[in-house]
Amino acid sequence: MSFVRDQELNAKGAGSLWEEGGIRRLYQGVQLAIIQAPLSRLGDTAANAGVLVLMDFYFPEAPLPLKTAAASTAAAMWRIALTPIDTLKTTYQVRGEGGLDLLLGRVRRNGPGELYAGAIANFAGNWVGNYPYFVVFNALDSAWTAPSDPMMRIVRTGVMGMCSSITSDTVSNSFRVLKTIRQSSEEAEGYLEAAQRVIQRDGLTGLLGRGLETRLLVNVLQGTFFTIIWKLVEEKLNS
Repeated sequence: MSFVRDQELNAKGAGSLWEEGGIRRLYQGVQLAIIQAPLSRLGDTAANAGVLVLMDFYFPEAPLPLKTAAASTAAAMWRIALTPIDTLKTTYQVRGEGGLDLLLGRVRRNGPGELYAGAIANFAGNWVGNYPYFVVFNALDSAWTAPSDPMMRIVRTGVMGMCSSITSDTVSNSFRVLKTIRQSSEEAEGYLEAAQRVIQRDGLTGLLGRGLETRLLVNVLQGTFFTIIWKLVEEKLNS
């Protein structure tokens, strides 16, 4: 999914990865992704639920968008804490087995701050992605009354998660592109330089849409599944 650094078309990117090492190359960094993905989703969802409860208690008159902004800030801060895992995962995905050596080389030259490469774009991307995600999710949750039938409740939750994921990924994709470039560069590269290089090569659509098809496919499935599981657990705890 993170082969957005040098390729725009997913089919071409997948073919290049296959030539580099077959199925093993396609799954490079999967161990770190297995750790990061549930931690990220758990933090996002817990931040949304927890901050909304606190805001309802201390600031009951605050509008829903303001409450959601506070929750998004908390979730983005959690993603900052996970940045070293994300940096190593992304470097493995883009650079293959040489990713660890590349990252360690940057750490030796520039210090441990390289483990947090892309942290600014990570924070911005997650805030910009998290905010519309939960604006859509909370709005649908408020407007769409939960049906009494358990199966229809699952369908409702899945549709809410799908719509929220599509909105989130579309809005925040440019930040993800810059984060990936920053994390996987052989030398430290600024965000402005990275953005200019992408735009010169592929135009503004390259910055806004590079890798978006794959991201939507993966995150819609992941977000829908996680949202259903989370809501089922939440209903069980509430009952």
